[in-house]
Amino acid sequence: MKPLSLAILCLLLFTNLHATSYPFLQIKPIEKALGFDTIPTLVSVSLYPNPSSNWVFIKHPLVTKKDALIVITDFSGNLIQKIIAKNLSTQTIINIGHLPTGVYLVTWINGVERGTARLSKE
Repeated sequence: MKPLSLAILCLLLFTNLHATSYPFLQIKPIEKALGFDTIPTLVSVSLYPNPSSNWVFIKHPLVTKKDALIVITDFSGNLIQKIIAKNLSTQTIINIGHLPTGVYLVTWINGVERGTARLSKE
């Protein structure tokens, strides 16, 4: 441990300092530290047929938000396609015929719910 960190730790332990008096000492909730307002809830998403060459069915939980999204990215994180999922649906069909052969990540986002599956394009 660095000497300065040890000194601050000693001050906190042996005196009655409060973090509100020293904002740089405040501990943030984990979701704020990660940049989220809330921690995402992981849900199951499945794709079929997989691998596929033209059409893929994405089975996901019930869409309860108007702006539920399905995002396709490559493994480098580049955005390939963004699809809006229909409200009150549990399945979405997408055309992947235009994509080059390869492996992609399909992420379903509905509010704080997130689910990701791997897609193989033939």
